[in-house]
Amino acid sequence: MYRSVQRRALLGAALGASLPKPGAPRAAFVPDTGNVPWRRARRLGRGVNLSLWRDPLAAPKGEAEGRETLAEIAALGFRHVRLPIDMSPAVAGIPRRPEVARRLANRLAGDIAAAQARGLAVILDMHPPDLFRERLVAVPGEPERFAETWAVIARSLAPLDPESLVLEVLNEPGEALGPRWPRLQAVLVQAIRAEAPGHTILVTGGNFSTVGDLRQLDPLQDGNLIYSFHCYTPMLFTHQGAAWAQPYARIKGVPYPLRAADVRAAGAAAPAADRQAIAAEARDGAGWDGAALEALLAEAGEWASQHGVPLVCTEFGVFRDGGVNPADRLRYLADIQAALSRHVQGWTVWDYSGGFGVVRRGRHGLRVDHAVLRALGLA
Repeated sequence: MYRSVQRRALLGAALGASLPKPGAPRAAFVPDTGNVPWRRARRLGRGVNLSLWRDPLAAPKGEAEGRETLAEIAALGFRHVRLPIDMSPAVAGIPRRPEVARRLANRLAGDIAAAQARGLAVILDMHPPDLFRERLVAVPGEPERFAETWAVIARSLAPLDPESLVLEVLNEPGEALGPRWPRLQAVLVQAIRAEAPGHTILVTGGNFSTVGDLRQLDPLQDGNLIYSFHCYTPMLFTHQGAAWAQPYARIKGVPYPLRAADVRAAGAAAPAADRQAIAAEARDGAGWDGAALEALLAEAGEWASQHGVPLVCTEFGVFRDGGVNPADRLRYLADIQAALSRHVQGWTVWDYSGGFGVVRRGRHGLRVDHAVLRALGLA
């Protein structure tokens, strides 16, 4: 999840930064013409994001998810986890302090091996804060440092079972990178591929990795890739009451299915500055229900079929603590899960025990939301 939700004018002419042109990888790679990425995408199946996973470079915090969480997740029926990792401190250490990247890589290797030992596949997701994406554009040499960091990490992870480890280049590239993203993604894929020639790499469209962003992406020249997108549509419903998600932070009680009249009512009650963004949620006046979600996700599936590539949705969900009606949340999750099952090879719900969670963790231990699991087809 990319926490900056509103569109932002991040760049001016002074931020123009050139990216390195894709060159020959450091190790030969022969594109796989078989079904390896398809098999691995299907192996992912149904998964969950660990948004509170402990920071591998920091001291553990009380609310952090650690390796003990993995047994719980496997017992609930999930087949994979997505580990969102902030690797920006490791990038900052290149080239003077490469040991930071090596330390990160070593700790990640232990975490991933622990998940694999529980029968869980892993998507390792490079998931930095917003500022890092801006630095990729504004700071000379930052893309090269990012590629070198990925090389260090991929080198350490290469011995791990490639059948149950997928390496995700970057979470939601964001608007800052803009048209630079396809070239940067190709460079990063080459850096990873040089050090982990047998592993499948997960790539995505630009901006916020929506279905529309996916459809703008030209497939990369690598035969061992899985393509991905995120879907929180309509955000007026899925992000209602989320403090970081303007203009939805002050909105509560938005229903699902979402009718055009509901959108108009939310806009009328919102500050004038927010009304245009809210009005855009109406889907040309048609609103959102199961059929609308089916049509949207069919577009993603059609793009993947056209290009002959495997496809997964690595984020979807509904914020549970912002005033949403629990029954509406369940209806939405059931509808989107059903549509995803028809159009992608795997999905990853956001998240496990955070604000979008399928469980709650408190003083009295773990409380599983079995209704959510049923909506996701897991119970």
